[in-house]
Amino acid sequence: METQMTEKESIAIIQSMISNAQRKYQERGELYILWGWLAFIASLLHYSLLRFHLVAGQYAWLVWVVMAITGMFFQFRFLKKKRRQEKSVTLYGLAMTFLWSGIGLLYFFILFLALSGRMSWPMAYGLFLGIFGIGNFISGGMLKFKPLIWGGIAGLLIGFVTVFAPLQYILLLMAAGIVCINLIPGYMLKKKNSQG
Repeated sequence: METQMTEKESIAIIQSMISNAQRKYQERGELYILWGWLAFIASLLHYSLLRFHLVAGQYAWLVWVVMAITGMFFQFRFLKKKRRQEKSVTLYGLAMTFLWSGIGLLYFFILFLALSGRMSWPMAYGLFLGIFGIGNFISGGMLKFKPLIWGGIAGLLIGFVTVFAPLQYILLLMAAGIVCINLIPGYMLKKKNSQG
């Protein structure tokens, strides 16, 4: 004999499945911290190379290439280890993978536009911060973690300011934006999930 579920029972089952998926996908902030430190150091190093004329200006941007390669190497190792530990793929994990992969592809497109001269570097840096901020805003909403949401909003605002800032301050604004977007929320997330 079949039993009919009530609407409340159906909703309770769906909410239970979502809660279970959230528990399985426990973000600990490692990648936010990794990319935060790499981008923060690259911003300050790029600024220092230009400010103190340590290398020719046209080569100073190469710190970002080194940062990206370093970050991808460590991220690949981290994700490979995490996949071995996880028994199943959750909806949250899949959504995060597609979100940040899409943002990564968009970064390469903006980088191409800036390197080809079709977009100014101040505009590119502003877009980098803004897009990074939107990614964290969405991630924070998915994880129900307000510091990521607020960090994302701060990134969007700092990205907006960067577009209009004097050239000599853009890389310093980039470093400040990364602290707000990644480092502060990343360490808060790490602390929250190490306690719980």
